[in-house]
Amino acid sequence: MLKKQRIFFGVLILSIAIASIFSLRYYFPLSSNYINITVEQAKELIDTNPSLVVLDVRTEEEFLSEHIEGAKNIPVNDLVIRLTELNPNDEILVYCRKGNRSTQTAKILVQNGFLDFYHMDGGLVAWKQAGYPTIP
Repeated sequence: MLKKQRIFFGVLILSIAIASIFSLRYYFPLSSNYINITVEQAKELIDTNPSLVVLDVRTEEEFLSEHIEGAKNIPVNDLVIRLTELNPNDEILVYCRKGNRSTQTAKILVQNGFLDFYHMDGGLVAWKQAGYPTIP
């Protein structure tokens, strides 16, 4: 009986350890390769990579008033329910107005398996300060 108890407890401990690893993976991804980039680097990336998905996570009203040409608008508050509109294998550049919502977006993307993407520091404010164009 003692041998069966040891096996049972060994399997139980192993099961708990495996479950813990998978739980931690959700909250703390093992590998996130998203990169914070400057607006200058973002501009170069946009200009040289036609397949880049430029993701604006501001509200629809903000987006309609001005945005980076070619950007796709998915407000951060809608992101979780609209994730299927994005492909985790695409190169994605995320931005918002100043960087707060895009930082929140980066966390959501990482938690949902998007590990290789770019985050534009300073957002649209920094983009415009650098003299780069926006469209209505």
